[in-house]
Amino acid sequence: MPSINWYMKRLRTMSPTELAYRTGFAIRHGIRKHRINVLQARSEAGSVLRGFRRPLRESVVSESRLSILSHGSREAFLSLFPERLPQIVARAEKLCGHRVSLFDLEDWDLGGLINWHKDYKLSVVAPLEYGKTMDFRNPALAGNVDYVWELNRHQHLTTLAKAYYLTGEERFAKECVEQISSWVDSNPYLRGINWNSCLEVGIRLISWLWVAYFIRGSRYQDETFWARYLTSVWQQADFIQDNYAAHSSANNHLIGEATGVFLVSLCFPQFAEAEKWKQASFQIISEEVCRQTFSDGVNHEQTTAYQTFSMALFLLAALTGKRAGVEFSAECWERFKAACEFLAASMDCSGHVPNLGDSTDGRAVLLDETEEFPPVKSLLAIGGDHFKSNPLMARAGGFPETAFWLLGKEAERRFRGLEEKPAECSRAFREGGYYILRRGTTPEDEMVLVFDCGPLGYLSVAAHGHADALSFTLSACGKRFFIDPGTYIYFVEQGWRNYFKGTAAHNTIRVDRQDQARIGGNFFWIEHYETKVEKWESNSKWDYVQGTHTGYLQLPDPVLCRRAIHLDKMKGIVEIRDSVEARRTHLVEQFFHLAPECEVCNQAGPIWRVRNGRCVLQVEFDRTAKVELFFGSTDPILGWESPGYGRKHPSPTLRATASMRGSRRLITRIMLETE
Repeated sequence: MPSINWYMKRLRTMSPTELAYRTGFAIRHGIRKHRINVLQARSEAGSVLRGFRRPLRESVVSESRLSILSHGSREAFLSLFPERLPQIVARAEKLCGHRVSLFDLEDWDLGGLINWHKDYKLSVVAPLEYGKTMDFRNPALAGNVDYVWELNRHQHLTTLAKAYYLTGEERFAKECVEQISSWVDSNPYLRGINWNSCLEVGIRLISWLWVAYFIRGSRYQDETFWARYLTSVWQQADFIQDNYAAHSSANNHLIGEATGVFLVSLCFPQFAEAEKWKQASFQIISEEVCRQTFSDGVNHEQTTAYQTFSMALFLLAALTGKRAGVEFSAECWERFKAACEFLAASMDCSGHVPNLGDSTDGRAVLLDETEEFPPVKSLLAIGGDHFKSNPLMARAGGFPETAFWLLGKEAERRFRGLEEKPAECSRAFREGGYYILRRGTTPEDEMVLVFDCGPLGYLSVAAHGHADALSFTLSACGKRFFIDPGTYIYFVEQGWRNYFKGTAAHNTIRVDRQDQARIGGNFFWIEHYETKVEKWESNSKWDYVQGTHTGYLQLPDPVLCRRAIHLDKMKGIVEIRDSVEARRTHLVEQFFHLAPECEVCNQAGPIWRVRNGRCVLQVEFDRTAKVELFFGSTDPILGWESPGYGRKHPSPTLRATASMRGSRRLITRIMLETE
């Protein structure tokens, strides 16, 4: 259970309206906890399935609208992706043996009987108590709950179901039916950790719909299965409808929750509540896509991973809705287009996008198991096709499998022969606070610098934001050099969680070893900073951006931090000018986090050489600073990258330290050398 101190800090982030809402929420679920048997009776198959004729299998196949999910077909897939089938079947074989990959657990053996309440990494099993009030943050109770929830998203079942659809081998469909039936038996209505987060329920519903679409011809879908499946789908959709995220928690979760309910309402109009669900979820998605996305396309949460996740959810809802005759507004589509353009603008010629803010590698739906087309490339491909934007399609780098299932074979022809290269374009995303300084477009001359002068995050808690004001990332010649190290973990290993979202884990400056904002808990900050861009200029010869933040004005001796970055496009030189304005003496640190594939060596004095493949950067630090190289250090924690949730490995980090009195400036130059 969170400490009293946690509750006191969390209360500081709430408005009086939210406090009233949270109080009512606690009372409502306290009552429900004691009336759970009554609620169970209300949601049993007899009352839920009145709108379905018997036999259920025929009703589902002939009267449901599962076909609106996809434009793909078996024959078209095999003609476009013949090399994928053996990969899919091999993966499905492992899944039949209950070998599942969860974050850093590769092909993990879940045993003969899957325990849907177990964190298989920490070997902790959550109790089967009333789910909504369960303390999922407590590792002793739920382990690292993300490992439990990731398994229970059932995204691995879409691979199994797809294997059946493509091969006709009933054993794959049988395994899907058995795992869903096992889940229903193990997770009685409202009991257990899987009846806690509505986002997890929403993602699971999306997976279940795609599973039903792929295996709807299997002989293993008997009356018993469909009664269980449809009853549970109703229960889960109704659970979300009754518990949508609200107030300071209404971030990407709300879009994911509503998307799950929206798709259920479209695919199963036989439910008596389907029309009510559709209207409510459609309104939520419509409002939140615009509310959570600046007009320039930057996500309010200040995270590229959750931006991709939220937009993929919208895309699922919008494309499925369109096939069902439900159209989202032009404003929603414009926000989606702007979001794609921001992601494309920050991408280098090798497809790298900075890993800004939090990430758990989340997907809206798993329709492509390969690493060739990560979610951001699939998003750009589908967005590019929808808007007939060759630049977006070119950034995708090909035709992803996800695009095939959502758009069909005809879309692939539009990608065929596409040779247009993305144009060199430096861009300012003023509302979101990101500035792209760009030189060249090829592996011989390209430099892409992303400068962050945006807010801490979204709403009063800024849940997924990092204390990264005035930080930057830089790739050169299509190679990663200066990176954002990522997220690593959420609910356990508190020191690591604080490090990866703290200031020292970003390419910016830190004063007196303090973060730019105060951490309140795993998912909230207190005393947010403000940022301001003082100057932005861009032309064919150079780019220049200058900004400040107020994060250190709360110190006893207030400190104003300012950073200016100049990119000389003709010479391939980046100059960074960091200045602090104060009265007394302060310890100032500059952090430069490098990709793990980089080789780093001190050349002479303040000059360091960084190599990644054939591309070399020379970094010249200010002569007044002491420069140190860290690699996998734990005291202090420094020199790490997290390439995905639950994973971390050593990565070189340079730290320049100076004791500065009054108003002073540090100048760092980065020069591109090619061989």
